[in-house]
Amino acid sequence: MIQTVNLNSSLDYYMRLGALNKGETNRVVSNALVAGGKGINVALVAKAYGADVRAVVALGGFVGDEIVRQLEEAELRCDFVHLRNNSRINVKIKAGEETEINGRAGALTDAEVDEVASKLNVGRGDWLVLAGNAPQGTRADVYAYLAGRADGARVVVDAWGEQLALAVKTNPFLVKPNLDELCGFFGKDISVGEAPDYAERLRELGVRNVLVTLGGDGAVLAAEDGGVYTADTPRGRLVNSTGAGDSTVAGFVTAYERNGGDIMRTLAFAVASGSACAFKEALPSLADTESLVESVKIRRVK
Repeated sequence: MIQTVNLNSSLDYYMRLGALNKGETNRVVSNALVAGGKGINVALVAKAYGADVRAVVALGGFVGDEIVRQLEEAELRCDFVHLRNNSRINVKIKAGEETEINGRAGALTDAEVDEVASKLNVGRGDWLVLAGNAPQGTRADVYAYLAGRADGARVVVDAWGEQLALAVKTNPFLVKPNLDELCGFFGKDISVGEAPDYAERLRELGVRNVLVTLGGDGAVLAAEDGGVYTADTPRGRLVNSTGAGDSTVAGFVTAYERNGGDIMRTLAFAVASGSACAFKEALPSLADTESLVESVKIRRVK
C-alpha cells in the first residue's frame, strides 16, 4: 500500500492565453480549476497505475471544500484533516511560456500535525510518501516527525530546505530533489554535470536512494546498490510541467514494487512517467507512460 501525505493542498487555476501583455487587460482562451498539491498528484498518478493508494490530505476553508469534492469525484481514497486556515490558490498562466504564482497558506499548528500523524496507517512493505513542503511556519521537523511514525514503511521525501535537511537524518528510502533543491541542500551552485557526484554525496548521508530530476536534461539516481545512473528524457513537446516531478515519484514507487527492486527498470519508468506528464495537460495514464519507457536511455556512470 502507498500512503501519501499532502500538507499544503491547493486549487490550481490554469489560464491559457494567446499572449501575456504586462500592464494590460488580458483575456483567457480557456481556464480550469484543479485540485493540486504534490502528495495529491502522487496519489492520483499511482492510482492510475493500478496501485493501492490512500492519501492524507490537510485542507481548509472553501478552497478545501472544492478539493474534497474533486478528490471524491476522482474516487481517491482519502483521510482529510480539516485546518483552521483556508487552503491556497495557485495561478498557472500558459502563454507561450509557463508563469506560476503560487499562493501561501497558513502554518499548521502542532495539534494539526499530530492529527495528520494519527491518520498514518503504514507498516513494513508499505510506502509513505511525504511530498511538498508544509506551509511556512509549520514545525521544521514535520517530515522527520512523520517519518518516525512510518513503522517500518519505506519513506519517500520530496521536499526542500530545512524540512528536507531534517528528514534526511531519518535515513529515508528515497529523496527526490530537483537541481535547484540539490543546490539549496549543499549551499552551492551545482551544474548538471556535477549532479551525479552530489547525488552520491547525499546518499552517503544515509539516504538509500537519491533521485535528482533535471528537467529536459533527464535525471540522476544514486542508488542503494552503490551505483550512480543517468537517464535521458524522451523527446517531446513541453505542454505542462506542473506535476511532472510528482509523476516521477509515483512512477518510481510503483515500478520499484512491480519490478522487484530492479533499479534500471525502475528509473526508466520513473523518468517516462515524469515526461508523460510534461507532454500533456493532465496527469499521465499508464498507457501514456508505457509508450515512452523504451525511449528512456539509462547509463551507469559510477
